[in-house]
Amino acid sequence: MRHGDRRRSVLLFCFRFLVYATVCLAGLWWLILPHYAWGLGQCAGGILKYTMGKPIESLEVQAGGTLNTETLLVFYTPGKKHPIAVAALATNLATYAALVLATSGLVLGRRMKVLGLGLLILLITHVLYIVLAFYFAAYIANASEIPMALAEFFIMVPFLLWIALAYWPQLGAAIARGQKDQPSGA
Repeated sequence: MRHGDRRRSVLLFCFRFLVYATVCLAGLWWLILPHYAWGLGQCAGGILKYTMGKPIESLEVQAGGTLNTETLLVFYTPGKKHPIAVAALATNLATYAALVLATSGLVLGRRMKVLGLGLLILLITHVLYIVLAFYFAAYIANASEIPMALAEFFIMVPFLLWIALAYWPQLGAAIARGQKDQPSGA
């Protein structure tokens, strides 16, 4: 591929990503976020209550902020409420979807498979995050670097998933070529 063609391809991807990100985030995601948060709360609350023995009585989703960008998931235990900010955590779903939709060269079946698998993995990480954040809340309260590190990780995950899932055949071929090029007996 010539340098000018590569530059044009990258710029076209960036443009498509911006369009899809705008549609996925502002047009769709932030509007359905309170419903997604409720589903996360049901999954995480069930794990916390029935497998970890936490006395969760109920949960509530408090939608807030412009386009629900400050949505909270609140677990209620006897005499206490435990809010967890889910908007920033869960927004990586829309970022991942925009990346996959903007990627050229994926046939429809492969695109849907990459999209579905990545979204499922992100959903599982969201449930896991909420379970861990609730379970270890006392420790996290005394170590502010833990939530910051986790936030940075969750910002990065959609990009890692996109590279791994959308480009897996190319990555596998490149690794295989690299192994063939290695001198033997080293």
